[in-house]
Amino acid sequence: MEEKTWTKHYDSRVPQNLTFPDGTLYDIFQNITERFAEKTAAVFLDGISTYRELINWTDAFAEAIAAQGIKKGDRIIISLPSSPQFIVAYFALMKLGCIAVMLNPLSPEREIFFKIKDSGAKGIIGFDMFYDSFSTVIQKTDLELIIFTGVFDLHPLYSPENILQLDPGVLNMRNMIDQGGPKIEPVDISPDEPAVIIYTGGTTGEPKGVLQSHFNHIANAWTMTTWGKMNEDDIGMVVLPLFHGFGMAVMNCLMIRGGSLVLVPKFDIEDMLKQFDKHHATIMVGVPTMYTAVNNFPEKEKYNLSSLRVAMSGGAPLSLSIKKEFEAFTGCTLIEGLGLTESTCAVCASPCEGLYKEGSVGIPMSNTLMGIKDLETGDKWLETGESGEIVIKSPTVMMEYYKNPEATSETIRDGWLYTGDIGKVDKDGYFFILDRKKEMIIASGFNVYPSEVENILQSHPDVLETAVIGVPDEYRGETVKAYIVPKSGTSLTEEQIIEYCRKNMQKYMVPKIIRFCDNLPKSPIGKILKRELKD
Repeated sequence: MEEKTWTKHYDSRVPQNLTFPDGTLYDIFQNITERFAEKTAAVFLDGISTYRELINWTDAFAEAIAAQGIKKGDRIIISLPSSPQFIVAYFALMKLGCIAVMLNPLSPEREIFFKIKDSGAKGIIGFDMFYDSFSTVIQKTDLELIIFTGVFDLHPLYSPENILQLDPGVLNMRNMIDQGGPKIEPVDISPDEPAVIIYTGGTTGEPKGVLQSHFNHIANAWTMTTWGKMNEDDIGMVVLPLFHGFGMAVMNCLMIRGGSLVLVPKFDIEDMLKQFDKHHATIMVGVPTMYTAVNNFPEKEKYNLSSLRVAMSGGAPLSLSIKKEFEAFTGCTLIEGLGLTESTCAVCASPCEGLYKEGSVGIPMSNTLMGIKDLETGDKWLETGESGEIVIKSPTVMMEYYKNPEATSETIRDGWLYTGDIGKVDKDGYFFILDRKKEMIIASGFNVYPSEVENILQSHPDVLETAVIGVPDEYRGETVKAYIVPKSGTSLTEEQIIEYCRKNMQKYMVPKIIRFCDNLPKSPIGKILKRELKD
């Protein structure tokens, strides 16, 4: 493995090794609220929630959930957009020692059903405006606790008259908070015990549940905030969804330091710029398409982003031109990083004040080791400049793939996380990603796994076979292209395929390019040759 040559490029205030706070996620949240009780914790639709309000709602909600028989170790799905309700649900489950299972509220029925079944979830906490898409699935499951909440349930504009009456047995979050339950203390758990499951795709089969501990999230947040010099004076512009690992990391970062969150439930460039103008955010974490959107917005000069101190980009390569234009407009430092769901979030980033190298994802953060292994066996350490698989050892590496020991043993070997990314490291310890071993597509910062799209396309009654690849896209970084061989005698159209996809997969996964063909190139053993399709 390479020597830790990268540490000489650390900012002077960043140590090679950090000591992390003790306790669970709830313990740290509770300690912060005691210090900053009257401080703004979150802004949502211009409504302000203080730390005192959040902790009071969290404790009452935890008591109400416990009164329903939910206990330590139970898996509960959180399917909420970025909102105070998400924060309250998240920390209430952490107090009870439950495992929070993340689910996009816009997920299609098949994905909702799979994640409920695979995680063995006992309950779900969702948004009432999405209830119709959940109700059919819920009836097919054995969920014991069904809770939904309205957009203004934890907002100054809240009114009991606005609570939607859903099906019998469906509880309302605000009603539960107001009613509470018997007082309870935080469940006695170790920081090394499970806290969160976030699903990530794979090259074959269904998505895998990444099981992360309290300590994984605490170590990640402490490391990222140290790297970015975040403190209680920082205000984070949260444009990434909190149910996504990247967005959740931003929430934990600001909460662990006593900062404030400006929650944007849906990315809209003009709305985000207005929020900057109004709330003077100092921190932003996003994907390259968001920074491109700012750069290209014709009326951006109307808005003041001079409060922005540090911005971080991840999920896809960041071009030097985007970086320079954004920095010139805002006056901030825009850094690039590398993170995976399996590593909780960022483990590698450009220094805020030090050397920046175009095309690099930066250097390993504190307490983190990285290296390059050979692609054939994964056993041999490669030298500077040689390309191979990037491997990581960090306190933020996941516990396991939930209920999937075979996949876990393939991905974590002798404490090293095999990322599936092909890259190299230079003499200064800066890492560069060259390709993706797993053929993953990154579109607008979202991970799209070809096998997931292929499985859904293959389920169409008129599709004989299909292959999905990523192709370069000026705005999204990459976009999804699907090759389809229709069954004989059918008359499939592009519109029919796209409509089918929209009903059965998330929006960012829907192929933007459809090509019908008579056959697909195959090897002698029948394997589809995607490289030929790309060529």
